[in-house]
Amino acid sequence: MSYYFFVSIILYFFISWIATILIRKYLIHKAIMDHPNERSSHTIPTPRGGGIVVTSLILITWCWFAYESQNWLAFVPAISVLGLAIISWLDDLIDLSAGKRLLLQLFAVFIGYYWIAETGSITQGLLPIWLEWIVFSLFWAGFVNFYNFMDGIDGISGVETIAISLGLFLVANQAGLLSELYIIGIYIGAIALGFLMVNWHPAKIFLGDVGSIPLGYLLGALLLHLAAKGYWVSALILPAYYLCDAGLTLTKRLIKREKIWHAHKQHFYQQATQKGFSHAKVSIAIACGNILLVGAAYYALFEPLYSFIFATIVVASLLLWMRKK
Repeated sequence: MSYYFFVSIILYFFISWIATILIRKYLIHKAIMDHPNERSSHTIPTPRGGGIVVTSLILITWCWFAYESQNWLAFVPAISVLGLAIISWLDDLIDLSAGKRLLLQLFAVFIGYYWIAETGSITQGLLPIWLEWIVFSLFWAGFVNFYNFMDGIDGISGVETIAISLGLFLVANQAGLLSELYIIGIYIGAIALGFLMVNWHPAKIFLGDVGSIPLGYLLGALLLHLAAKGYWVSALILPAYYLCDAGLTLTKRLIKREKIWHAHKQHFYQQATQKGFSHAKVSIAIACGNILLVGAAYYALFEPLYSFIFATIVVASLLLWMRKK
């Protein structure tokens, strides 16, 4: 990696940090605030919509790398992200219906999967391409919503995004896949770190749907792309904590016949804060767990089975810790 590469990473971090501070002032001026309610994990009104900065910087970077690599198909998910960002911003302002948002998300992942399908078969040909397209489009849409559901305490999405982005970069580098659209992982991490400087507990700004939905979409795209290259174990390990926390909580709510699209405080990380752990302590615990998951995803290139078992133990231990007190 060149000197200019490292300088650009630092520059992205500072641009994200400064831009987040500036957008916070704008959001306060426009009174675009997230007010506490009985399902909130915060206690004071806080500006929401900081994801405008995160999404804009990532989208610009994605398009630039797509242009540099002349990977024109990579503009398909970029266009989808733009549409998702606009709708999500409207949702932050006026609360759109869950049905409308879900329809757009399904459309976005369905057309975005064309980029994945051109890379290869995620199931290595075990499923016909039309069935694989449907199955993994639904999985991708689920991941987008999981990312949104999990953005409920200070710093949590920042540390998760940094870990997944760093893991994608390290795995792709070791596997010899370090094309422009995997290098973007480091830039996404730098952007997330800049935002985290203002979102760390006590948070002075929230991502909002305009940040969490596009993040879930683009990280999901890169993870599926990695899986289509044959490294599906690593792609599954990197977001394992979010998948398990959101997935188990969703399953429990379905069994109880609750409306899963309604806000709640039943996630494992939310239970931990309700039992007295600070937002910072929970996010630090998740960050530590994610460091181990990044290591497991990297080692999965050599020992996939043992790495998967280790990742399972890490996530299970983290969830049990959140339940215990």
